Amino acid sequence: MASGSAIDDLLANQHARLLAYAGGVSWEERVAIVLQLANIAAAHRSGRIANTDAFFQTVALEKALGSDIGLLSIPLPNPNGRR
Repeated sequence: MASGSAIDDLLANQHARLLAYAGGVSWEERVAIVLQLANIAAAHRSGRIANTDAFFQTVALEKALGSDIGLLSIPLPNPNGRR
């Protein structure tokens, strides 16, 4: 079980599967918001947007995202090297 950005961190594992999700927005909306947040961070790192703009855009999107929780399945490694 994970919430917030921990969901994304766990889903980075190619074997992870999202079994259930509940949040203030649908899964599809969450994916779109997370992508927008990544784009803002990239624009800020490259200097295309100012600190204050990046901050206010990020706060607005995170507020829209709200709280969420996901139930994930991640297989444990097999000592013999197989899953």
